Amino acid sequence: MLVGPNGYDFSGKGTLNVMGANKQPYRNVAVPMQGTSTGNAKELVGYFWKHFGETDWVAVSNGGGYCRWQGLNDSVVKWGKEGEYIKSQKGSALRNVKYFGDTQMLFSDTGTAGLNVRVLLDNQIFIASGPGIRVVEGNEYAHLAFLNSRIAAYYVRMMSPKLTIAGGYIGQIPVNDNIYSSVVLEKEARLCVELKRKMLSTRPNNIEYESTYIQNISGNLLNDACLRRKCYTY
Repeated sequence: MLVGPNGYDFSGKGTLNVMGANKQPYRNVAVPMQGTSTGNAKELVGYFWKHFGETDWVAVSNGGGYCRWQGLNDSVVKWGKEGEYIKSQKGSALRNVKYFGDTQMLFSDTGTAGLNVRVLLDNQIFIASGPGIRVVEGNEYAHLAFLNSRIAAYYVRMMSPKLTIAGGYIGQIPVNDNIYSSVVLEKEARLCVELKRKMLSTRPNNIEYESTYIQNISGNLLNDACLRRKCYTY
């Protein structure tokens, strides 16, 4: 029998049952939550660079892609005062608004690549396509490392009959305190987040973008772009 350091058995038959033995479901230590449905995403969700200086628009972590650790931070939602613009839309629903400030992570609700979890930035909210996860016990970065592991992805894939990743499936993943309170996992996850943040800071279409990156590039950007176009042409 092949058993990992945290008690998981990967010997084959009955793997899911063995994984769940003597462990508590993830929902006991964290709460996966539904996000707000805007009722009209075409008008109420947009790119942040189109709404500079517009105070009614706030940063939102959208879904729509596979992204771990940090990312998908290019959007804003027209929120106003206490979600007033969303409330006026037919079919909209404000969900878990009171937990915005206590939510640490998000995940994409649909994806062929499986479970992918990332951090929620300060002063950022979440909507339906990027549901939130609120940590109740343990270290949020240890949680992040575990949820982005192959173990968690495997478990969710085995339970979910569709490409949709529901919070209920995440809540059933077996876990113990050696995992969600691990200082080793916390350290490694913090490193992953920092490396991802640095990568995103080089891309102008992300909120994390830092203009100092461009200033550190030598040469003439316009000439470089023209040269690249010529190379592609010929």
